[in-house]
Amino acid sequence: GRLWLGTQDGLLRLDDMKMFTARDGLSANDVRAIAEDREGNLWVGTEGGGLNRLRDSHFTCFTRTNGLPGNSISAVEVDSDGVLWVATSGGLARLRGGKWTSYSKKEGLASNSLGYLLEDGHGYLWIGSNAGLMRLKKEELNRFAEDKTAVISCRVYGVPDGLPASECTSGSQPGAVRSRDGTLWFPTIQGLASLNPARLRLNTN
Repeated sequence: GRLWLGTQDGLLRLDDMKMFTARDGLSANDVRAIAEDREGNLWVGTEGGGLNRLRDSHFTCFTRTNGLPGNSISAVEVDSDGVLWVATSGGLARLRGGKWTSYSKKEGLASNSLGYLLEDGHGYLWIGSNAGLMRLKKEELNRFAEDKTAVISCRVYGVPDGLPASECTSGSQPGAVRSRDGTLWFPTIQGLASLNPARLRLNTN
């Protein structure tokens, strides 16, 4: 029932106005993203300092040296299966069962510079980037984590598909949001776009 705020000066626990900073073990004070997993761990993404896990008032830091593709975190999400997804300046990261998997342009992403991250409830992740809005199938991403030869298909949406601009904004989470009726809302550098994935007609050719 606690409320947490990410600020440029640290992680604020609003209930008692306790501010956690580098003095308390946080890897960097500029907090950009927060998510909580099923075990009650708080995952805190920072600008330039990597990802922090807060458990029992103790911070554990993850950076490029131990699993992440980039140290600047723009979004963190725990999906419906309990998998942790992290959008970074160097690509996408997945954590499950203590094992990290990284995805970048080499694995099929349109860009390594990622902004927001959103699960749509239909088996896909939507990721904003500076090269367009990406839709990735979670089943393929999960299969790649077990078998590095698995193919990842990435559908990139841009201006021809109805977005105001192909460059999707990044910054602090939440950038994109899923509303109660399932509609997804995506910001771009020139305006806001919405989509209901249940009504999306896919071209399979």
